[in-house]
Amino acid sequence: MKTCSLFLLFISCFFTPRSWGSEKLLCPPEKPYVIKSIEILGNAKTDSKIIQNELGYGLNERLCESQISEGVNRIKRMGLFSEVDYSFTKQNQTDSAELKITVREKWTTIPIVKFNSGGGVSQYTLGVYDPNIFGEFLEAGAQYENLGGANSGVVWFKNPRLFSQRQGIDLQYWNTRRIRIKYDQEKVDPEIKQGFLHEREKFYLDYFREISPGFVGRISLEYNNDNFSTKILPASVLEKNGPNPSVPPSTKLLISKVGLEFGSINGEPHALDGHLTGAYFSYAHSLNANANPFAQGDLTFHLYSPLSARWQFAQRLLAGVTSTKVIQYWYYLGGLDRIRGFADNRFAGSHFALSNSEMRYLLFKEASVLVQGVGFFDVGAVGDEASALTNLKAASFGTGVRFILPKFYRFVVRLDYAKPILKNDTMNWSFGVQQFY
Repeated sequence: MKTCSLFLLFISCFFTPRSWGSEKLLCPPEKPYVIKSIEILGNAKTDSKIIQNELGYGLNERLCESQISEGVNRIKRMGLFSEVDYSFTKQNQTDSAELKITVREKWTTIPIVKFNSGGGVSQYTLGVYDPNIFGEFLEAGAQYENLGGANSGVVWFKNPRLFSQRQGIDLQYWNTRRIRIKYDQEKVDPEIKQGFLHEREKFYLDYFREISPGFVGRISLEYNNDNFSTKILPASVLEKNGPNPSVPPSTKLLISKVGLEFGSINGEPHALDGHLTGAYFSYAHSLNANANPFAQGDLTFHLYSPLSARWQFAQRLLAGVTSTKVIQYWYYLGGLDRIRGFADNRFAGSHFALSNSEMRYLLFKEASVLVQGVGFFDVGAVGDEASALTNLKAASFGTGVRFILPKFYRFVVRLDYAKPILKNDTMNWSFGVQQFY
């Protein structure tokens, strides 16, 4: 009941439909114009009404040029177009103007064929998704994944403009299997203590709303059914488990989550610009006797700053804390997606902090392909108490390369080499699709 009440409370706060034109940038001291016509060109797939709706204004509205420009920027942030240009024609001796917007669409029906390798595990992914189904800015997809020999799958649907407002829903169903290996946190070298297979069935519903430009509120409900075994474990892990291995108890949890996000990130994968800060709080209610209710808090920060036409600085900061002793809801850091150069799951605890820094340089640029070089530094702290965050557990530095196809939606292939400088490991190489963050 607590979870449902919290969900309904935030629905009532956020779900108050307002028109796109109800929030405008303040006009500087310049002459406003009445928009008498809006023409959309170049869109073969995307419905013109969808593009015009993203502007946030319509015909016969009185706007200044900065407001018109911000509407065009919103179209760019949809991510569906490789180019968005506009012309603003003022009619002589009147306060009227005509707006013409020209777009070049990306190919958005994306087959998912991924191979990631990092932290001693390989990840194969096959699927397909489209963020612009029927040209209506709707997203749906399905994906199969094999991670370290464990099979998983997910299907999802997302509507980012529910009722043509700056709000949306995200529906997901997951059936996942993942091998979790526990390492001795005090050892300098990676020493396995125990391992188990974690199987989860998950239903997820997320509602999000742009409360004001650059300020998004989120609420979500998540049902997790977790089970554990020693199936498909590598022989080396089974040996560590011993003849009578113990695994975590099965749990069923209903998790409610609220979050606020500030800022925005614009641009293409090789030239991102902006920042995004997120703060999230979760409460988990147990549906069986194997777990107590618990709370969790997370902070995220992403910064992308272009230093010149070719140089870019990228920063990611993550931190989290949970009150549970149920270890599948702890934080796991490793080479697959957190700290390069280490085994996956190498570091684990109920408290964590993480920093990833990258300096990116555009080595080669053509219309159809880009090559970007990267230098990076990763550092993390993790433990069972908040005081552990003052004691760094892992650090690495390295270099990498990115191959980018700008005409395809978010297509990036990356290759990194990392050298640990705090703790030891030999998982130096990682490979994947899309930027590390």
